[in-house]
Amino acid sequence: MSESTPLSPETTPVWRALPAWRALADDATPGPWVADGWEIRQGTEPMADALWVGETCDPSNDARSRANAKFIAAARSAMPELLAEVERLRAERDELDRTCDEVLKERDHLHDVADKLAYAVAPIEAIGEHSSENDPWENALDLITPAAEVEALRARVAELEQHTTTVRTETLREAARLLEDTDRDDDAVNLLDNMADAAEAGEPR
Repeated sequence: MSESTPLSPETTPVWRALPAWRALADDATPGPWVADGWEIRQGTEPMADALWVGETCDPSNDARSRANAKFIAAARSAMPELLAEVERLRAERDELDRTCDEVLKERDHLHDVADKLAYAVAPIEAIGEHSSENDPWENALDLITPAAEVEALRARVAELEQHTTTVRTETLREAARLLEDTDRDDDAVNLLDNMADAAEAGEPR
């Protein structure tokens, strides 16, 4: 058994023949047709007064003549329906092609974005290129997690340093106030105030 000819792409003989088949169906006597023995008439039931379309009389093979008439009558309705289905499938295919193109463009865009993000985390020498054995995106994600932890630790250290500075400043100012209340050495009071100002400004001790 020979394989059927695919309906696409449009360069195939079957596809190129579709317009001619459509013209044949449009030019023929309007359907539906019905077989009446080996004769073919217009209508859904064999009526003597129905429009006569043709016959397939073969005196040597009556059964084949009747089968041919049934086939032709059925083809009159089947051909337009098949052509309509082809057009529907072609439109559906075209829509799928457009959707696929849009999806591919979006995929390529997201691929580029992911690459930029990954190589912003680490250079290509560190995370490598795309290959069957390497995924730079995953490598970048692996690096981001500890980096995030480091940032959290840095923020905590900065918070503790700020707290320490505040406590040191308040302690120095309180010491200066106590010295001043006890009429102690003004130089010592000034020194403590200066140290407090320096601590508050974040200057080294």
